[in-house]
Amino acid sequence: MKRLFATMALAGVLSACWGAPPNESILSAQCETLFEGDAQTMGRITNQAETTLTGFCDCFVSQAMSSPEKVDTFKDVLIAMNEAKEQGGNVEAAAERVEEMTRDGRITHFTEDDLEALGDFFQELSGDLGTASGTCPA
Repeated sequence: MKRLFATMALAGVLSACWGAPPNESILSAQCETLFEGDAQTMGRITNQAETTLTGFCDCFVSQAMSSPEKVDTFKDVLIAMNEAKEQGGNVEAAAERVEEMTRDGRITHFTEDDLEALGDFFQELSGDLGTASGTCPA
Protein backbone atom coordinates (compact mmCIF):
# COMPACT_ATOMS: atom_id res chain seq x y z
CA MET A 1 0.00 0.00 0.00
CA LYS A 2 2.84 2.38 0.84
CA ARG A 3 4.38 1.64 -2.52
CA LEU A 4 1.13 2.57 -4.30
CA PHE A 5 0.95 5.95 -2.53
CA ALA A 6 4.63 6.58 -3.19
CA THR A 7 4.15 5.80 -6.88
CA MET A 8 1.13 8.10 -7.09
CA ALA A 9 3.07 10.89 -5.36
CA LEU A 10 6.03 10.43 -7.70
CA ALA A 11 3.73 10.59 -10.73
CA GLY A 12 2.28 13.84 -9.41
CA VAL A 13 5.73 15.33 -8.91
CA LEU A 14 6.92 14.24 -12.35
CA SER A 15 3.88 15.65 -14.10
CA ALA A 16 4.32 18.92 -12.23
CA CYS A 17 7.95 19.07 -13.31
CA TRP A 18 7.50 18.19 -16.95
CA GLY A 19 4.01 19.42 -17.69
CA ALA A 20 0.99 17.48 -18.85
CA PRO A 21 1.32 13.81 -19.78
CA PRO A 22 2.17 13.26 -23.46
CA ASN A 23 -1.34 12.43 -24.71
CA GLU A 24 -2.81 15.51 -23.06
CA SER A 25 -0.06 17.76 -24.43
CA ILE A 26 -0.39 16.35 -27.94
CA LEU A 27 -4.18 16.62 -28.01
CA SER A 28 -4.09 20.17 -26.66
CA ALA A 29 -1.45 21.38 -29.12
CA GLN A 30 -3.15 19.69 -32.08
CA CYS A 31 -6.56 21.11 -31.11
CA GLU A 32 -5.26 24.66 -30.81
CA THR A 33 -3.23 24.40 -34.02
CA LEU A 34 -6.25 23.11 -35.93
CA PHE A 35 -8.59 25.93 -34.99
CA GLU A 36 -6.28 28.93 -34.70
CA GLY A 37 -6.34 31.20 -37.69
CA ASP A 38 -9.74 29.95 -38.89
CA ALA A 39 -12.05 32.88 -38.21
CA GLN A 40 -15.25 31.00 -39.08
CA THR A 41 -14.52 28.12 -36.72
CA MET A 42 -13.25 30.46 -34.01
CA GLY A 43 -16.52 32.39 -34.28
CA ARG A 44 -18.47 29.19 -33.71
CA ILE A 45 -16.34 28.31 -30.70
CA THR A 46 -16.71 31.71 -29.07
CA ASN A 47 -20.40 32.06 -29.93
CA GLN A 48 -21.74 28.53 -29.51
CA ALA A 49 -19.36 27.22 -26.85
CA GLU A 50 -19.08 30.60 -25.10
CA THR A 51 -15.38 30.12 -24.43
CA THR A 52 -11.93 30.84 -25.80
CA LEU A 53 -9.92 28.52 -28.01
CA THR A 54 -7.79 27.53 -25.03
CA GLY A 55 -10.89 26.88 -22.92
CA PHE A 56 -12.43 24.80 -25.70
CA CYS A 57 -9.28 22.75 -26.27
CA ASP A 58 -8.67 22.24 -22.54
CA CYS A 59 -12.21 20.95 -22.19
CA PHE A 60 -11.77 18.76 -25.30
CA VAL A 61 -8.66 17.21 -23.78
CA SER A 62 -10.31 16.52 -20.42
CA GLN A 63 -13.33 14.96 -22.11
CA ALA A 64 -11.22 12.93 -24.55
CA MET A 65 -9.01 11.61 -21.75
CA SER A 66 -12.11 10.22 -20.05
CA SER A 67 -12.57 8.01 -23.14
CA PRO A 68 -9.13 6.37 -23.41
CA GLU A 69 -10.23 4.21 -26.32
CA LYS A 70 -10.62 7.38 -28.43
CA VAL A 71 -7.36 9.14 -27.53
CA ASP A 72 -5.03 7.53 -30.07
CA THR A 73 -7.57 7.84 -32.86
CA PHE A 74 -8.28 11.48 -32.03
CA LYS A 75 -4.52 12.21 -32.05
CA ASP A 76 -4.15 10.56 -35.47
CA VAL A 77 -7.13 12.43 -36.92
CA LEU A 78 -5.99 15.79 -35.53
CA ILE A 79 -2.45 15.33 -36.85
CA ALA A 80 -3.80 14.44 -40.31
CA MET A 81 -6.17 17.41 -40.19
CA ASN A 82 -3.34 19.80 -39.29
CA GLU A 83 -1.16 18.41 -42.08
CA ALA A 84 -4.02 18.92 -44.53
CA LYS A 85 -4.69 22.42 -43.19
CA GLU A 86 -1.05 23.35 -43.85
CA GLN A 87 -1.78 22.89 -47.57
CA GLY A 88 -4.05 25.90 -47.35
CA GLY A 89 -7.59 26.55 -46.38
CA ASN A 90 -9.58 26.26 -43.21
CA VAL A 91 -10.70 23.43 -40.95
CA GLU A 92 -13.54 22.48 -43.27
CA ALA A 93 -11.23 22.23 -46.30
CA ALA A 94 -8.78 20.15 -44.26
CA ALA A 95 -11.59 17.79 -43.23
CA GLU A 96 -12.59 17.36 -46.88
CA ARG A 97 -8.99 16.53 -47.85
CA VAL A 98 -8.63 14.03 -45.01
CA GLU A 99 -11.98 12.45 -45.87
CA GLU A 100 -10.83 12.03 -49.46
CA MET A 101 -7.55 10.46 -48.30
CA THR A 102 -9.40 7.93 -46.12
CA ARG A 103 -11.60 7.02 -49.08
CA ASP A 104 -8.79 6.53 -51.59
CA GLY A 105 -6.50 4.64 -49.21
CA ARG A 106 -3.80 7.28 -48.63
CA ILE A 107 -4.81 7.20 -44.95
CA THR A 108 -5.29 3.74 -43.50
CA HIS A 109 -4.64 4.15 -39.76
CA PHE A 110 -8.11 5.61 -39.17
CA THR A 111 -11.38 5.62 -41.06
CA GLU A 112 -13.82 8.17 -42.39
CA ASP A 113 -16.07 7.17 -39.48
CA ASP A 114 -13.26 8.14 -37.06
CA LEU A 115 -13.02 11.56 -38.72
CA GLU A 116 -16.77 11.98 -38.41
CA ALA A 117 -16.68 10.83 -34.76
CA LEU A 118 -14.17 13.58 -33.92
CA GLY A 119 -16.35 16.14 -35.68
CA ASP A 120 -19.38 14.93 -33.74
CA PHE A 121 -17.34 15.05 -30.52
CA PHE A 122 -16.39 18.68 -31.20
CA GLN A 123 -19.98 19.60 -32.06
CA GLU A 124 -21.40 17.98 -28.92
CA LEU A 125 -18.71 19.60 -26.81
CA SER A 126 -19.55 23.03 -28.26
CA GLY A 127 -23.19 22.51 -27.37
CA ASP A 128 -22.38 21.26 -23.87
CA LEU A 129 -20.07 24.20 -23.24
CA GLY A 130 -22.69 26.65 -24.47
CA THR A 131 -25.34 25.10 -22.24
CA ALA A 132 -22.95 25.47 -19.29
CA SER A 133 -22.09 29.10 -20.19
CA GLY A 134 -18.57 28.15 -21.28
CA THR A 135 -17.78 25.96 -18.28
CA CYS A 136 -16.45 22.52 -19.11
CA PRO A 137 -18.92 19.83 -18.03
CA ALA A 138 -17.62 17.29 -15.55
